[in-house]
Amino acid sequence: MCISEETVKRLELPLKPITELFEVFNTDGSQSGQKPITDYVDITLDTQGYQEQIKAVVTTLESADFFLGHDWLTYYNPEIDWNNGIIKFTRCPLSCKILHHNICIKSHIQRLQEPEIDEEEEKLPNLTSAEDLLDYMKEYTHLFNKINFNQLLACTQWDHEIKLTDNIPLELKAKIYPMTLKEEEELNTFIDENLKSGRIHISKSQYTAPCFFILKKDGLK
Repeated sequence: MCISEETVKRLELPLKPITELFEVFNTDGSQSGQKPITDYVDITLDTQGYQEQIKAVVTTLESADFFLGHDWLTYYNPEIDWNNGIIKFTRCPLSCKILHHNICIKSHIQRLQEPEIDEEEEKLPNLTSAEDLLDYMKEYTHLFNKINFNQLLACTQWDHEIKLTDNIPLELKAKIYPMTLKEEEELNTFIDENLKSGRIHISKSQYTAPCFFILKKDGLK
């Protein structure tokens, strides 16, 4: 079982050293290029009221907080409905303490198929390579590529709406900065691109947010 470094930091879980370091490999047997695993954490896994203590090694997980792993799935041998995201523990071993009454867990399934890319994205060069980055950034090369940047995780149950009270002011006093026609075109392009990728959503708020146009040192936007 694996847990991401970011999750360990966020939950402030105490690290415990592993006596013998081991390398990380991909499912095809190739080396992942990540640093060796050096630590693990003790965590409590709660499955519909049944709790078990497990050890999870700490590593870099690109798109998840936690991996249960093949050993756990083999031990409990659950029925998995991939279409509806439902897990049923109906085939547990005799030593299992999970109550056998068709426990169903609604799970968030992250699809692993290749995302659909429109013609404009296909034309974008994937310029960033490990050689372009500093040593400490090389393992995150995939995060610097535009196509990967447009791939977002699906919304989760923790996404929520911020509801304002009825007595909020109708307007906020702020200075209005005029925009040139070129800046307005750039702003509209930015909004369209980010709406399409899902990085932003149409807001119901009556307030607006200011924006500024500042050129980078290399002259790019």
